Amino acid sequence: MHNTVFINCTGLPAVGHMSTARDVAIMSMALLCYPDFYQWSTIWLDTLIHPSGRETMLSNTNRLIRFYDGADGVKTGSTSEAGYCLSATAKRGNTRLIAVVLGEESTQTRFADAQAMLDYGFTNWETVTPIPDNAWKDKVAVKGSRDEWLVLMPEAFDPLCLPKGSRVDVEAVLPEFVNAPIQAGEVIGEAIVSVDGVEIGRARLLAAQDVAATGLWYMMKRIFTQWVMN
Repeated sequence: MHNTVFINCTGLPAVGHMSTARDVAIMSMALLCYPDFYQWSTIWLDTLIHPSGRETMLSNTNRLIRFYDGADGVKTGSTSEAGYCLSATAKRGNTRLIAVVLGEESTQTRFADAQAMLDYGFTNWETVTPIPDNAWKDKVAVKGSRDEWLVLMPEAFDPLCLPKGSRVDVEAVLPEFVNAPIQAGEVIGEAIVSVDGVEIGRARLLAAQDVAATGLWYMMKRIFTQWVMN
């Protein structure tokens, strides 16, 4: 957040107190990393019971929670200086979007504009996982071991939010073979991820298990066996 200055913890107007829609989105994204937040942000109606026994009905000021498919946060706000503001988030499938509007003239327009932004996002964008966790199809030949093949495990690669129809390619850069011994976690190669022909990132490909080297007697026996069979 490069364009935010907090003068107080309430968000109420103060000289020098400022932020931007982008920074509010960044702050919202950080908050959404905590699963407990959704236990409260998704409540539509609740009752506060006072010590005297009197009850006060509370309603969520973010009406998208009730009326927009997938909405589960984040926060409304309004002051005379800032206007009507909203940070809204919704998740459909594995795609989560955040829409931030500031300085709206009314509570109706802030919800309408945020909904329009979310509609546009879900219609035109999707989340793609180019390298699934702990899944890699290629193996590497091993020399100097009883194990003939080495299974690979990719490093974590964050999902990508891309325009629908984008072409995602993953190219493995691997040696023809590796020599034992090999330790689990050892870097064997890398996967290059490209979107529409443009490289956007790389992930290392690691050895999934230890591979022990064999002794001289085993290697001589293996060579003799292959010679006899041929």
